[in-house]
Amino acid sequence: MLETGIGRAFNIALASLPNFTLPADMSPAKIFYQEDLIDPTYDIDAEGYIAVPQTPGLGYPIAEERIARYTVAEQVIT
Repeated sequence: MLETGIGRAFNIALASLPNFTLPADMSPAKIFYQEDLIDPTYDIDAEGYIAVPQTPGLGYPIAEERIARYTVAEQVIT
C-alpha cells in the first residue's frame, strides 16, 4: 500500500508481534513520497531488517508542519 511513515510505523509495530505472520509491504516511504510525514523516517538495513522503535507511542516523531502543508481539507466534528 502507499502508506506514509505514519501508517508504516503501525505496520512495523504489528509485524514485531509474536505469531504475526502476514506483514504488510514495508518499502520505505521515500520511494513513493518526496517527504514523509515522520522525521526521521525508518530505513531498511543491508540485511533487509527494520529496527523496531523502543520509544512509547508511534515510535517516530510526526512532522506536523508537513501534515499542515499537505492538508487539502479539514473537518472538525464536535
